[in-house]
Amino acid sequence: MPDPAGWTQSRLGRQLHISPSWNRIPAGRQTDYDVVVASLLLDNKKSRVGVNMYKSLLLVAAAAAVFIYYKTHAPLENVGVDAEPQPIAVSIIAPTPEPVFRCEGKQHCSQMSSCAEARFYLKNCPAVKMDGDGDGIPCETPPLQCTF
Repeated sequence: MPDPAGWTQSRLGRQLHISPSWNRIPAGRQTDYDVVVASLLLDNKKSRVGVNMYKSLLLVAAAAAVFIYYKTHAPLENVGVDAEPQPIAVSIIAPTPEPVFRCEGKQHCSQMSSCAEARFYLKNCPAVKMDGDGDGIPCETPPLQCTF
């Protein structure tokens, strides 16, 4: 028979706490297992708080698992799939054209305006007198003093 605080002794000699709502179970069916289950589930609703806390933690863990799954396994958006490829702008630097000279009868360095004109005359025009030593470099003396 339980004492007023709800404690009783099982057939095996263990101290068990029986809640006041234990009276609903018929007397013949009160085994040690039934007493333990009843004390866990009905003892002043303490286990209810534990169950609700367990359910809350389980929901939080499930939400975290879903978040992590979609964060790592969700397909990435292909931003540029539908867009047409942009043409690559290629800037071509045109070489500066050589100044175009014509043979106009100039023969001496004093008649030339630049070393480039003197080289053109030396290579392309007949009867010029600009390379005194014959090394292929025109007008090595002033006023032009070409070195190459």
